[in-house]
Amino acid sequence: MNRAIFLPLLLLALADCSVSLGNDNVCPRKVAAPCHQLTGNTPVGCYDITYTEPNMTVLGAGRGNPERGFYTYTETSTSNWNTLNVEDLQSFVQQGYTLIFRYVILDTFVNSNISDDILLKIGEDFDTLREAGMKVVLRLCYSISESIKSDAKLNQLLSHLNQLTPILDEHAGVIAVVQAGFIGVWGEWYYTENYGDEGVISQANWMDRGTVLSQLMNAIPASRHIQLRTPKYKKVARLGIHNDCFLASDTDYGTYENIAVDYPFLQEETKYLPMGGETCNYNPPRSDCPTALKELRELHFTYLNNGYHEGVLNSWKTQSCYNELVLHHPTSGATYYTCGSTGVDLRTWLPGTHSLQLSMTVPKKAPRGRYQVLLRLPDGDSRLKDLDVYNIVIENLVDSNNAARRLNLIGYTEVEN
Repeated sequence: MNRAIFLPLLLLALADCSVSLGNDNVCPRKVAAPCHQLTGNTPVGCYDITYTEPNMTVLGAGRGNPERGFYTYTETSTSNWNTLNVEDLQSFVQQGYTLIFRYVILDTFVNSNISDDILLKIGEDFDTLREAGMKVVLRLCYSISESIKSDAKLNQLLSHLNQLTPILDEHAGVIAVVQAGFIGVWGEWYYTENYGDEGVISQANWMDRGTVLSQLMNAIPASRHIQLRTPKYKKVARLGIHNDCFLASDTDYGTYENIAVDYPFLQEETKYLPMGGETCNYNPPRSDCPTALKELRELHFTYLNNGYHEGVLNSWKTQSCYNELVLHHPTSGATYYTCGSTGVDLRTWLPGTHSLQLSMTVPKKAPRGRYQVLLRLPDGDSRLKDLDVYNIVIENLVDSNNAARRLNLIGYTEVEN
């Protein structure tokens, strides 16, 4: 998980306890812990919680979890700006998507600063994403045509990053990840006019690339990760990888220089870093379901392109593994008492068993009776943390009563005298 997420617990009264919470914050009553009932201070038993994919029938509208799953591709260029439309984005949400990929092609500003009008439009697109409840995999570059290798020279590129910094900082919450971009065609750091072309990279080129990356890391808030195209560019823990030719060949078209070294390296690194990309070549049997499922799991993939490569995606559908690849990480009722944050950061949780022990109190005006204990997994961003649409859900913990607010039911407890 690629963001700070905290786990506030909510106590929700059942239907037969229909008294709302008053303003009295004195909490003299005791409440049994979420691990069933307490006998003295000893829990009788705890609930085992296993993450499974969200049940779209229960959750409604087909919505998955934020920052996960297949993305929908979008692009815009400064020569022909294509503004994001909230209705279009909401239609993607209805189909189950929570992510878009967004190319911002700065093709008219290779030799000049970005205009105020374009900077405003970039910010407006982020606002539209927030309104729709989506996030973006963002990449900026100067060309997406192999015949046009032009990219900005170093000083101009750094100036662009300085211009973009306040916008990226303001809207960090709706950015799932930033791909390094900027250098070369497609922002993939390979076909480039100014930074070492087609893998022929001088020491000066490496220094310039390092300067760009360092400035990009300064431009992006520390809460967000940056992805590079291949492992050979990665030297800093904050940097993830996007593999844009996943399963395309034995080396994924040059993604791996030495797969015996690079692959296990990525297995470890991606436990805590974003991994995503797209397929680019139908390459059976390597691109078939068995290898795809194995490598998606071992490399902890966060997202994939839902539109490319068509041959690979169709083969997954034919082989009946396509639905397994949706990495979806979706709640009404009156809240009587919010128990506050546990202080747990889910980014540190690897697959396995995790336990939380909490003590809770409730206001004295809260009625006695049986309560649901609900786990809320909000976004860590201050502008998104109160928006239920960004809550993470665990399918087997969400029932129809709590689906609208995307709250996870972890058990029941009794409020006693």
